[in-house]
Amino acid sequence: MKFIKLTILPALFLAFAVMFNGCMDSVNTVENTEKSMTPNFVRSKRVVTDGYLDKRLKVIRVDTEQLKSDLLQVQVTLKSTRTGLWDWLWHGDNPYIITYRFTWLNSGGMAVDTASSVWLQKDVLPGETLWISAVAPNSKCKDFVLKIRELE
Repeated sequence: MKFIKLTILPALFLAFAVMFNGCMDSVNTVENTEKSMTPNFVRSKRVVTDGYLDKRLKVIRVDTEQLKSDLLQVQVTLKSTRTGLWDWLWHGDNPYIITYRFTWLNSGGMAVDTASSVWLQKDVLPGETLWISAVAPNSKCKDFVLKIRELE
């Protein structure tokens, strides 16, 4: 009987933590249900070097648009999530800061050095959906790489 109590208590705690974790998003949103947009979805490849940030900030989609000025515009949709009950207990609903930068590539895949290749900061609220976007600095830029890191 003692063995059953010792195994049931951790299982109940784990079930509570999973249920509680699903209810922690702190940002409410409203959006149009009648979508009239036709985004140009880009298949993306992700290289993860910070597993904690990967769990905390999910890439939802990557879209591009060719502007009339022949410049490439990129928009990355991200969703801030919780990594678990311990993360919530440690950080609460406090925002955190990420830094990001776009590296632009020409048609041959070579990096194009530009003044816009700097790290930018963005505040992130738990549960928030956010968009990071940029416009290529010139028409030679045909592709991109986005790097994201959490500011310590």
